[in-house]
Amino acid sequence: MANRILEAIREGQVFHAHRTYAQKRFFFSTEDFEFGFIFFLGHASHGACTLGEMLYLADQFDESHPESWISGAIGMADRVESRARTSLRNGHRISAREACCGPVFTIALPLP
Repeated sequence: MANRILEAIREGQVFHAHRTYAQKRFFFSTEDFEFGFIFFLGHASHGACTLGEMLYLADQFDESHPESWISGAIGMADRVESRARTSLRNGHRISAREACCGPVFTIALPLP
């Protein structure tokens, strides 16, 4: 990948930190969707999401309808919130906190 970056600079292309410079895309056909997905996936280690949640969203996403990402994320957030409320109602405060305190959806969706 370093060679591709150097090649791009030699060709006069401006280095763009958000460009992947990768020859292969793993999840989506467009660079923007691929970057966005990997960006959020990278936050899994910080508790922002789980690998399973992100892979589920990727499977539900239709690139020809970008709004499907938003509707999928809202649906996932609703399920996470429901699990957290059930845990809280049953007296499991730690499980409730862990269920809802880091979902990627809190940073992926602007507040109304």
